[in-house]
Amino acid sequence: MAVILVPATKSLTVTNKIPFGNINDNTIIVGDDGEFSYISYLYFDISSIPSDVLIVDAELILFKTNNFYNNLNKVLYISSISDYFSTYTNYNNRPKTNGVIKKTFFPLTSKISVSINVTNLLRLWSSNQLKNTGVVIFSDSRSDLSEFGSAVSDDRYIIPFLRVIVKPMHNESETKKKS
Repeated sequence: MAVILVPATKSLTVTNKIPFGNINDNTIIVGDDGEFSYISYLYFDISSIPSDVLIVDAELILFKTNNFYNNLNKVLYISSISDYFSTYTNYNNRPKTNGVIKKTFFPLTSKISVSINVTNLLRLWSSNQLKNTGVVIFSDSRSDLSEFGSAVSDDRYIIPFLRVIVKPMHNESETKKKS
């Protein structure tokens, strides 16, 4: 088995505080501060994952930049998106969420990072059963704001990445030749 690290290549935050703009900064922001909602997007170029491997496990690693305490009452979600996002994406012009995969995670821990299992999503992307246009991270109710490193962070140690464990697929004809 081998481990492949895939860093985020694009990230963006949109908010109804600036409905016709966006935030493309060192951090992505997710949640609701009681007045405004913040939604963030990440994109990963998975072309470094060979097509002749089986994805055993995949985790999205987000590095926290605030709120280093435990609170299991705060829930965030990650889902695939149906459309691409760009620097022209804003709160009023967002990509649609694809409901095929929706994962729950708890961002408020005392740890420095949060890991979300995205194995099924990576398998769908790598087998071309689902178009890789990125993921959205959001909350669906009032919650404190969570901040994580972004793809454009000046600190390369907090850039989000996928940690993908792969193993070679067994070629049935080669196995028969060896017998």
